[in-house]
Amino acid sequence: MAHSSQLSEYIMTPIPGDQFNLAVGQPGKDLIPTEKLNCALKFAVESCIDPLIYQYPSVGGPVSMRTDLVKLLVSTGRYPTSLSPEELRITYGNSHGLSIAIQALTKPGENVIVEDPTYFLSSKFFSECHVNVHPCPAHSGLDIDVFESMARELKPSLVYVNPIHHNPTGTCLSQSSREKLIQLSAELGFVILSDEPYVLLSFSDTIIETETSLATTAERIMPPSYDRLVCFGSFSKIIAPGLRCGWMSGKESLLRTICASGALVSGGSPPPILVEAIRHLIVSGSLQQHIQFVRDTLKARKDQLVRSLQETFRDNVVFHPPTGGYFVYVHFAHVTNTSLLNDTHQHRLKFLPGEHCSTSPQSADAYMKSCARLAFSFYTPEELHEAVVILAQCHAAHLESISRNTNLV
Repeated sequence: MAHSSQLSEYIMTPIPGDQFNLAVGQPGKDLIPTEKLNCALKFAVESCIDPLIYQYPSVGGPVSMRTDLVKLLVSTGRYPTSLSPEELRITYGNSHGLSIAIQALTKPGENVIVEDPTYFLSSKFFSECHVNVHPCPAHSGLDIDVFESMARELKPSLVYVNPIHHNPTGTCLSQSSREKLIQLSAELGFVILSDEPYVLLSFSDTIIETETSLATTAERIMPPSYDRLVCFGSFSKIIAPGLRCGWMSGKESLLRTICASGALVSGGSPPPILVEAIRHLIVSGSLQQHIQFVRDTLKARKDQLVRSLQETFRDNVVFHPPTGGYFVYVHFAHVTNTSLLNDTHQHRLKFLPGEHCSTSPQSADAYMKSCARLAFSFYTPEELHEAVVILAQCHAAHLESISRNTNLV
């Protein structure tokens, strides 16, 4: 995968003025509950009677936080009712949880299977552990038949998946594929790392299940009580990325192995004051209300982006309309490298080229090179429409350039 320094332009705060950066997967300023957060932090400081609040925190996070977070997660219907505080740990966000899990559960030279395309910054986690990464096709959800063949041959120690509102494709793994994944894990002995930052951001509570795999309930994905599964959730997408706080759930024995990380043993979990502020948002009901606001807002933005793409490009693009999350993954007709579109029209628009979502951008297949990940989380519906108009201009200019060069040959 591409070196992280080469991808810095795709993770920076959106560019100013009349320019748009649809590459950044972060909430818009209006989706961050600044006032509620300020009040929660003030409450945590003023109401705290714990004399150890400013000492090193526990490795897995306070029992009070884990207890109240479990209640919230179970109430959403996306986690099993059997989930317990012992099966949950507080992390510094998904990136932290995934990193220490991979370090704890692999040895250099072991095989790991990763979806392709996948989260474009996940490569660093694996490269630091010196494991052998093997991509499995996932253009519209993990190709479970190809995966089974790979798993039987490679005997991986880990499998990394993003089964709910997948980054970048926006798809959800079907129930049958989930069940097959669990079955193969039990048979072959690999651990499943399920990256789920968008698990609470489905646009509807309705369960959709079709041939093209749109089930949206985490309870039916992979229950955290299964002993070869770790699920990772984050407050970054539902409150604010700057909090650097999340959770992981799984069998207690597996969590103990992961949380033996030197960094955690030395420094503990996220700051108690911060964790207590988030807990206050949960027990007061503010977080639940905010999550609903975020879901409604994201749905309106997704609807506008989808509508603008359909009306502007018609048959020149193909994409899966997501049922949650942050992204639309667009395949462009007649474009062999979407990176070229980022360099047109005075750089008024940026997005994440599909090849950067490959486990190996240098050898990404032709389909992926013709795709782009468009994030709808940061901009208003009106701004998203304007961005699509610019994108269409970029596309038209690119096709005109191709035609002109062809005529010169």
